[in-house]
Formats: sequence, structure tokens, C-alpha cells
Amino acid sequence: MKLFVTLALALGLIPAPVEYIPAQGVCMREKVVVKQDSKEFRKVTASLEPFQQKEAYRITVSPRKIKIEALTDEGFFRAGKSLEQLKAIGP
Repeated sequence: MKLFVTLALALGLIPAPVEYIPAQGVCMREKVVVKQDSKEFRKVTASLEPFQQKEAYRITVSPRKIKIEALTDEGFFRAGKSLEQLKAIGP
């Protein structure tokens, strides 16, 4: 599966993240916090085109929780798909 994901990223079939900051540790809990249309995330996406804002999301993983931020249902859908992909290639 890791080979498939690596190949798909290299070919541009799966969009690469805008930013990826690796850290030590693993999130061992299934606590997921969802924030929709927060002022902070709206500021982050303000410079994007409207169609990009609709699809934008941010996933933050810490040892205690996974936080998903998006402005729309489309963004949450895409975030969910990303989490599925991360679980598929995880440890």
C-alpha cells in the first residue's frame, strides 16, 4: 500500500499537502475534534480562490487527539479521505 500511495503522489494522482510538519510520537487515541467554519481557519483560507476554500481542510494530529478544521462539508469529506489514506499507510 505504501508503494501505491508513493507512486500516486509522484504522479500527481493524490494532491500533496501544502504543509507537512512531522513530529515524534503517534496519536494513540481515537478522539477526533471537529471545527467547522472557525474564524481562525477562515483567516488561513482567505487568500484562496472560492473553490479552494470550499475544499480546504487542516488536520492536526497530537498524542491526545486529531483535530479537523474545514469550512464546508466538502472539506470535511476530503479530510476524512485523507485520514483513511493515512491509516492505510500507518504503522
